[in-house]
Amino acid sequence: MTRRTVFSYCGKLVGHLPVCGWLRVAVAYVKRRANLVTQEWDDLIVGDELKILLEDIMDRVGKDDPVRGRWEVTGDVAKVWVDASSLAMGAMIEVDGDIIKDATWLRPNCASHINMAEFDAVIKGLNLVLAWHMKRMELMTDSSTVWRWINDGLTGRAWLKTKAASEMLIHRRIDIILSLVNECGLTLTVTLVPSIGNRADALTRVLQSWLKMLAVSTVKLPSVCAAAVEPTTDKLVTEVHH
Repeated sequence: MTRRTVFSYCGKLVGHLPVCGWLRVAVAYVKRRANLVTQEWDDLIVGDELKILLEDIMDRVGKDDPVRGRWEVTGDVAKVWVDASSLAMGAMIEVDGDIIKDATWLRPNCASHINMAEFDAVIKGLNLVLAWHMKRMELMTDSSTVWRWINDGLTGRAWLKTKAASEMLIHRRIDIILSLVNECGLTLTVTLVPSIGNRADALTRVLQSWLKMLAVSTVKLPSVCAAAVEPTTDKLVTEVHH
């Protein structure tokens, strides 16, 4: 395999489809891994990691193909499901009970605080649904912070107060959300849902076995007794963070 063949395969899986669910974040993760192990498009990929990932995808698609739903859309009312994890942000549009569009954005390795990622997911979700000319939206989130702060901003009940180092960046994101609502004439409500019931959750996660595989290939523990490992703990922690 080369980077070119991996990207071509992934593109054929999701490139032409509006609804892909878990498959969208899976292929995005595979493409990121392909970029990390190659420099040019036609470089050969050494090792079995990407082969295992692609085989996992093929096996899961055979058992749980996420591409389904009604794609014809009428009306101007929609639900926007959003979520974020340490790996990715996701958003999907629901109209009359059917998912009509979803999207995933992998987060950079030097990822910001999860609260900022949750707000970024909201902004991306609103931009996604505006392209469908929706005017009445219900934002579905499992983040109590997003739910409270956006509700406070929409109602003007309270001004956001936080001691976080990124306070101004969070303010900026809330201002962008409120500006979208006001300038586009939107009717926006925010609903807090349990994490297990968030339909966008699948757009932000890959198989745990993939993450464990990455951890094993990234951090090499010395093969000595536990007592000898302990003095190197600081070094190992540093390597993990890098």
